[in-house]
Amino acid sequence: MGPSTTQLHVLGKAISCLQEENVQDYHWLFATLRERPVGFEARFRQEFAKYYQLNRAHLGDVFKEAYFDRLFRLKLVPDSDPYTEPMEKLYSIPRLKGDCALQASFVSKLVAIHDETRPVWDIHVRDFFGIKDPKARSVTDRIAGYVAILEELRRTYACWARNSEFLSVVAQVRARFPLLGETAPQRIADLLIWSFGRSAKRGA
Repeated sequence: MGPSTTQLHVLGKAISCLQEENVQDYHWLFATLRERPVGFEARFRQEFAKYYQLNRAHLGDVFKEAYFDRLFRLKLVPDSDPYTEPMEKLYSIPRLKGDCALQASFVSKLVAIHDETRPVWDIHVRDFFGIKDPKARSVTDRIAGYVAILEELRRTYACWARNSEFLSVVAQVRARFPLLGETAPQRIADLLIWSFGRSAKRGA
């Protein structure tokens, strides 16, 4: 099953919201992590933090060290859960204001930068699909809720990637941004939802 008529309309409109600079930044991050040139880590950390606004979250240096250590060491295994362990470990590191918080969005980005079929979770995706954050009391149950959301999004995007109407939108994106010529349709969906969400919030 592909996107609804309304979703296709929004995705089509989002093409004009996507900026060349954002495309270039994403392409550099994905290609650099895949190629891993000598000494790439310092600049990668800087560009990743800027692109995904990691520094604005006030998580502190201890968190960022643990976060990028996991990012650089991550090895995805088919049919395994890459989310629970980093969510648990990173939750245990207090934010600068002293409390602990689940970082489902940043963990999704940690995984997604390795595999373009893995979805990003953020406020724009949440609003686009009308999904609510898990409200379970226990941290363990909330983590399980986020993992379930991410797996459902992955299945949804996989269906979209086989849908002719959505692939028509993907073709338009690739024609406008040749750098995305080999980017997975699933990631293009993420980019469109992100760009439309940002544009809508700026215009609100």
